[in-house]
Amino acid sequence: MDTSFMREQITKGPYREEMKDKQRYILGSILILWLLFLGLYGAKNHYGLPRGLTGAYYANPRWEGTPAFTTLDPTLSLARVRERKSTFPQKNYSVRWTGWLYVRQAGPYVFKIKADDGFFLTLDGQPIAKRTPGDPPQPVSQRVTLPKGFHSLTFGYFQLLGTSALEVYWTGPERPEGDRSQGPPLPSTVLFPEKPTHRQFRMDQGLQRLLQGLWILLPAGSFLWLVWRVRQVIPPSVRRPGWVFGFTRPLSKPRKVVFSLLVAFLSSLSLTTASIAVSPTSWKDTLLAHRRFLSMTQSTDSWEPMRQAFHYLQSDHQKPLYSEIFFDKKIKFQYPPTSLLLLYFFQKSLSLSWPDTLKVFSWISWIFVLLTAFFVIKIFNLSLEETANPDVRSDPTVDLVARSLLLLGLTLTFYPVIRAYSLGQIQAWVNFLFTVLLWCWMKDKKIISGILVGGMSLIKPQYLIIFLWGLLRKQWIFLLAFATTLLAGFLVSVSLFGIADHVDYLSVLSFLSRHGEGFYPNQSVNGLLNRLFLNGNNLEWRGDSFPPFHPWVYLGTLLSSLTLMSIALLGPARAGEKGTATDLSMIALTGTMASPIAWEHHYGILLPIYAFLLPRLLEKKIFGERTLSYLYGSYLLSSNYFPMTKKLASYTPLNVVQSYLLVGGLIVFVYLQGLRQNVKD
Repeated sequence: MDTSFMREQITKGPYREEMKDKQRYILGSILILWLLFLGLYGAKNHYGLPRGLTGAYYANPRWEGTPAFTTLDPTLSLARVRERKSTFPQKNYSVRWTGWLYVRQAGPYVFKIKADDGFFLTLDGQPIAKRTPGDPPQPVSQRVTLPKGFHSLTFGYFQLLGTSALEVYWTGPERPEGDRSQGPPLPSTVLFPEKPTHRQFRMDQGLQRLLQGLWILLPAGSFLWLVWRVRQVIPPSVRRPGWVFGFTRPLSKPRKVVFSLLVAFLSSLSLTTASIAVSPTSWKDTLLAHRRFLSMTQSTDSWEPMRQAFHYLQSDHQKPLYSEIFFDKKIKFQYPPTSLLLLYFFQKSLSLSWPDTLKVFSWISWIFVLLTAFFVIKIFNLSLEETANPDVRSDPTVDLVARSLLLLGLTLTFYPVIRAYSLGQIQAWVNFLFTVLLWCWMKDKKIISGILVGGMSLIKPQYLIIFLWGLLRKQWIFLLAFATTLLAGFLVSVSLFGIADHVDYLSVLSFLSRHGEGFYPNQSVNGLLNRLFLNGNNLEWRGDSFPPFHPWVYLGTLLSSLTLMSIALLGPARAGEKGTATDLSMIALTGTMASPIAWEHHYGILLPIYAFLLPRLLEKKIFGERTLSYLYGSYLLSSNYFPMTKKLASYTPLNVVQSYLLVGGLIVFVYLQGLRQNVKD
């Protein structure tokens, strides 16, 4: 029987029209649901119940007189005080928060409060817990039985001298017996400035559940529709059982490149929403980094320690910079003195005030994120043009526009990149510089590349390993530009700040190599080992302390760093691969992963490396049909934030799951070595 004739008649007849109608119906339904979601979300922002507590801030530690200002705070924290450091005193102040706490389930609740200097907590007018300056400095835990419903809440905090701190955690009746963990922070979802009526609350809860359900189902449904639609355009003769996950043949044409990027974007979005659904924190807190980028607001994670270090250098001081700031005052200023040239330029040369400097830094960081996306697009297109396969070369029209829009979306949803901006991290600048560096190297602009990596090294000294790489690869023009930039920056810094403070920085590097960080965003081998041995803090950021020295952690960090650097510098590579963009990407990634401290935002350099890798792996599937699947899995690990892994913090060895970003980086490291070594299929 001639099945090809029958298939041709079916695809040309009523069956094809019926399939088109079904496709239009499904696509139209999805679009309508997306519009419904956006409309409901807008309505929630305008008409939904506000969350948080009313905070009254006093310029004295006794809650006396008229508040300096009153505002709605989403949680119990000192973030508002730090945001207004230019207009509100940072010592001798007090705050009183008032509002309502909603308890979903009756039973015993435990409040754990860490405060310095003092606080009090009352529920329904009854005192629950307090701390005065004469009390021991350890956290205060209080157990209280609460019925379901709303409870009036008043929380007072006062700060005298010294350091300030406030963290409020709670656990409910669902807490397992024997669990002594502090529980999650008190979330904004259970805090209300005013007590709503029963009807208002029911409507608000219903709207919240509907939005959360749509937020999970719509990306997943869109992804499934996309997979089904792609399958319809692939001839049956080239379909294989594992094509959806392997992306082998479907990506052999320009349009399939666009589809692969779209699948990556929608799948990452679906994974993000799924992780939010099971997150121990609210979805607003989980998406905090993206909210801050869209609203162009950032914290001062880098800028504040840099400000304090710069002001100390400008004062008449006896002790070296790091002996005073890092070791005595326990301020985590971990950058070299050369990084302070930025502050010298903006504050001394341009005479900007600190608030104006912060605004300039925020604008520059925001622009750098967008420029990162621009150069990621250029790297991807250039990598496509360089591939030997003509089927995946750049198309100048529709495909180019579609790719550009998708790569922009992938940049703005790549967690390390957005996290760097939201924290107020100078790493946002470094991520941008590396992206331009990789593009310049691909364009054989060695002098500009040397200048860029020299600037990166003046900020983050771990990139000095690229200088050693350049020596081994005999990249003399690159090294000349690198060394000139480095030496010029160093000499200017020494002339402004003195040689003693630069020598003193060596003690900081030694200390960090022996201690590292256990806080879960440290995605290095050091962080993994500190958490594995339960050494130091895991879930809490402590701005004035480090994990104690642990010999096994130190040894493991040292051995892993030597191994990674040996492979990147001396590992096997076929003729012609040494000194290429693949080789450069590998040593740059090594500089991040081999460091004892590699925060999540340091992995922002992975984004341009992914853009460089994908077109090459379309041509050369070094791990067979699953090559792109493994790369795709690495991308999902690297581009997302999984707060649910914090639930495993106290369970070894399961808490290695917290190092998912490190795993994503290691997979890319293996791919780069595979390309460099010319691994066969």
